[in-house]
Amino acid sequence: MGYYWKYTRSGRFSRGYISFIIDVLPNSISNFNGNVYWQTSIEEIEAFLILLQDVEVLNNPSLGIQKPAFAQVVRSLGFNPTGAYKISGQKYVYSHAVMGTHSGSPLPWGYICLTHNPISVNITGLLYSAFPNSNNGQIPFHSDDKLVVFRNHPDFISQGQYWDYMPMHSCLNTFINALLMADRNRALLFITNVLKWI
Repeated sequence: MGYYWKYTRSGRFSRGYISFIIDVLPNSISNFNGNVYWQTSIEEIEAFLILLQDVEVLNNPSLGIQKPAFAQVVRSLGFNPTGAYKISGQKYVYSHAVMGTHSGSPLPWGYICLTHNPISVNITGLLYSAFPNSNNGQIPFHSDDKLVVFRNHPDFISQGQYWDYMPMHSCLNTFINALLMADRNRALLFITNVLKWI
């Protein structure tokens, strides 16, 4: 899973708001009976959730993950976000770059390959998804290469389509439930000790 941050909000340039985007390798995406599945791992999903919360803190320093829109989804899962969460995804940063067609200072990007505990997640219903071709990284209505920062990484796959996804808060339902189904005890420890939900 590759990820990057860029200064954009709702597809438009922002001077301060950071969007979080992931790009999943072609060999990690499969189709079955009209559904799309991400062949991932518990470790990758945990990294994804940490980075998602990091962006919430960066965008809302005073509220962090207690921002009402984010907290509402957490509560729908039976938990409450606390003010104890601190940015903790620095270990996933590979380098910094300016992504997309928007200007701004370089932001973190990374390439996470953690496959110790594999799981399959149905991502069919997640909005703001696209499938850029590995050759040019383009998606409909966009001229920029969505994969440009990853091309020189040794794990980049140069054939097939990536899954490009800009997470919404509602994606917590998909990924938290996937962790709970895969290993409930581990998931609850992660939720409590790392995400700082109660």
